[in-house]
Amino acid sequence: QGLPYNREALRDPAINVVIGARELGDLWKSTKGDPALTIAGYNAGAGAVNRWLRDPDRAGLPLDEFIEAIPYDETRGYTKRVLASYFSYVWLYAKKGEERVPPLPLALPKHH
Repeated sequence: QGLPYNREALRDPAINVVIGARELGDLWKSTKGDPALTIAGYNAGAGAVNRWLRDPDRAGLPLDEFIEAIPYDETRGYTKRVLASYFSYVWLYAKKGEERVPPLPLALPKHH
């Protein structure tokens, strides 16, 4: 979308942040705003998350069990750390009258 996308360009923080934000936004849309799936997809790639969602052994797992079953140690830990930070920041910065605990879908979406 008009930005250079190569190793050198990604070392430029101004370009890297824009590309990363776009990627996060795209993942947010594709997961219908599911924070856990967005975070896991950002780390492991959307294709990996889609494979895990289609896996019959994971079908119907509650979200916490799904996260614990992520086969990549790095992604499993990353997802838990970023979710914890997400909840902390929402709680800390909630305005008066806003919900201090963000909703988190506990059931995984049905994947075809």
